[in-house]
Amino acid sequence: MSAADTSSIIREELLAPGPGRAIYGYVTAPVNYRDTKLPTIIFSHGFSGRAESGDVWAHQLAAHGYVVYSFDFMGATEQSRSGNDVLAMSPFTEKDDLDAVLTMIHGQQFVDTQNIFLMGQSQGGVVSTMVAAERNDDIAGLILLYPAYVLFDDARTLFSSVDQIPPTYTHRGKEIGRVYFERALDFDPYAQMSSVTKPVLLMHGTADRVVPISYAERAARTFPDVYFERIDGAGHKFNSAQIDQSVRFIEQYLSEHVKVADS
Repeated sequence: MSAADTSSIIREELLAPGPGRAIYGYVTAPVNYRDTKLPTIIFSHGFSGRAESGDVWAHQLAAHGYVVYSFDFMGATEQSRSGNDVLAMSPFTEKDDLDAVLTMIHGQQFVDTQNIFLMGQSQGGVVSTMVAAERNDDIAGLILLYPAYVLFDDARTLFSSVDQIPPTYTHRGKEIGRVYFERALDFDPYAQMSSVTKPVLLMHGTADRVVPISYAERAARTFPDVYFERIDGAGHKFNSAQIDQSVRFIEQYLSEHVKVADS
């Protein structure tokens, strides 16, 4: 088995069979990734994001010998290459998408299936947490960038019952459908965290005004095995220096938790 050749990084499309249609995605990886088996990270973007939202992390991690798979959630935007029905999107439909992606990744020859990590940004962090809780045995760990656990409280602040939810609603500048809020009203993301027994790396900005850091602090007290890193001065999106800082945390975490096969 060849070692990862990081002299060149490539990007190749790879579709996943999804609920009702194919999920668009691509790998960012060392040039010879198909000739070996490498630790693999599945990146889930945030609200109104797309696969490219993770490129700044993917390129740096691929340069260190990892495969990163990034994809478009169905209905995340009108431009989603996985399907553009934004009124049908919710954290729970995105959970189904990520579940399908994880199943597909497990079947790829280039993947070291003992070392599959979920990585989620904002709403993608919430979705990654949900999948990790249900498929704890199928992953090696969970990496979270400012996960938006606040979204369920946001839903309850807006609507006190399902009957109050209109067919469409403009939320954070985007028109979304009733389905986005329906199941969110009585969902507690913290209730699932005890099921995630694999190591969790949680990073959150101290100046995040979209998702207050108190939500991450509660998560850090709830996950059984967690490394919590506060990014000083960071808001809900990291600048280039803060991204580099987060990559250093991720690389350290992976160096400690990637399982080495017995020779």
